[in-house]
Amino acid sequence: MPKNNNMKDLLEKLHDYHLLITGGFGFLGRWVIEVALRFGANIILLDRTRQTSNYDKSVEIIEKDILSCENLDKIINQCNAVIHLAGSVGTESTFKDLESTIRDNVVTSTRIIGSVLRSNRKRKVRLKTVFPMVGNDWLNPYTISKRCAADLAIMANLECRGDFRVLRIMNAYGPWQSYNCARKIIPTFIRQCMLNEPIKIFGNGYQCVDLIYAEDVAIAILLSCISSDLPNDRYIEVGTGIPHRVREVAEMVKQFTNSKSELIPAGKRRGEPLHCITLARDETLRIAIGFWPSVTLEDGLKKTIEWYSLNPSYLGIRK
Repeated sequence: MPKNNNMKDLLEKLHDYHLLITGGFGFLGRWVIEVALRFGANIILLDRTRQTSNYDKSVEIIEKDILSCENLDKIINQCNAVIHLAGSVGTESTFKDLESTIRDNVVTSTRIIGSVLRSNRKRKVRLKTVFPMVGNDWLNPYTISKRCAADLAIMANLECRGDFRVLRIMNAYGPWQSYNCARKIIPTFIRQCMLNEPIKIFGNGYQCVDLIYAEDVAIAILLSCISSDLPNDRYIEVGTGIPHRVREVAEMVKQFTNSKSELIPAGKRRGEPLHCITLARDETLRIAIGFWPSVTLEDGLKKTIEWYSLNPSYLGIRK
């Protein structure tokens, strides 16, 4: 829960809100729904994959691909805000199917943009729509496609009366993040440590990452649905602003899991520079709405490791 009273007061406005969340069964989607339900929001969850859930009647589940959802305009017209989380993920994996990556991250986003803009013509107040994007600027299909979708959203703000809030999210981690979906730093390191396997370090291990707990990301996303004080002509960064080296993170995970794993070099990772910095430097969210991450890396890692120990299937480990 947010410790900042201003943040909590803003989130209280979600009561009886109707939110459309695309990709709601994904890692961040689950967290956004979890936090939104605490504050009394009603959810329309749009996802092309049906998964087991125990949501009550506050969550309406629509099992549809965005591009084949014939009622998308009608759904969006019923909502107070839209959070577009659907898409393909993966730095390396998206090289294998460029066409699907562009479809999932760009073409589906243009459908959301078009539907929201049509809805705006019927509204006195423009519909707030959150578009998360990646926190790096690397040359791989994932980053390029997400950046393309984000730029289209900003264009719609400047030229087409849109109100898309483009959030540049740093390295999100936490429960519900799957190892099998795409290689991400925290589930990968935790899995290797739990199995006492070598921890493979790409590059020299001194790359800088900005790790932010997923619950804090969800709060930032939901605050962005409510606030009227955010700029819509640029990216808004979501992170802690605290740099950590990849080697340092690996050592922390090793310590918290009591692992015997050793760090070994793994060469260059495809689609990632050898020397890179992913770090939030922009304080727009803090200045405009008082957002500040409340979970430290140490606490977040311990919570995440504990959750994975109870849910090892998310790491591809049998009990």
